Amino acid sequence: LYQTLTQFEEPLLEPEWLQQTNVLAGAMLEVFQQLRHSFTRDDHAHYSFTARDLTLWTQGLLLYNLDSVPLLAVWLHEARRVFGDRLVGATDKQKFKLIIVKVLKKHWASHLDSIAEFVNGFVFSAVATPLARNPQTRRVV
Repeated sequence: LYQTLTQFEEPLLEPEWLQQTNVLAGAMLEVFQQLRHSFTRDDHAHYSFTARDLTLWTQGLLLYNLDSVPLLAVWLHEARRVFGDRLVGATDKQKFKLIIVKVLKKHWASHLDSIAEFVNGFVFSAVATPLARNPQTRRVV
C-alpha cells in the first residue's frame, strides 16, 4: 500500500503530504482493520472486506487531480464509496462514520476544518458541477 501511494501519487502530492505518505497508508490500514472487526459476515453476508477493497480505495485516490480537491476529501470520499456504500441501515452507517472520524482526528486533527463539509455528509463528486443556485441540484459533465 505504501509503495503504491509513493510510486504513483508522489508527483501529485503537495510537499506537506509527501512527508505523510506513510501516515496516509497507515490510516487506511487502520480504517480497514477496524471495519473488518466491526462489520462481519455474521451481521450481513456481503460484509466481507478484503485486501481487494483496500486496493480499490488506493486506486480511487489515483484518479483525482489533487490540485483542485483536498486530499483528505478524496480519501474520505473513496472510503465511503468502497466501504460505506455496502453498509446496511443507519446504525452501521453511523458506526462507519465514527470509525472514519476517529482515524481522521488521530492523524489529521489540524486538517479537519478544511474537510468538515465532507465529514458532515456532503457527497463529493468529481463529475458534478452546480446547476442554478440550488447546491442540491447537480449536472453531470
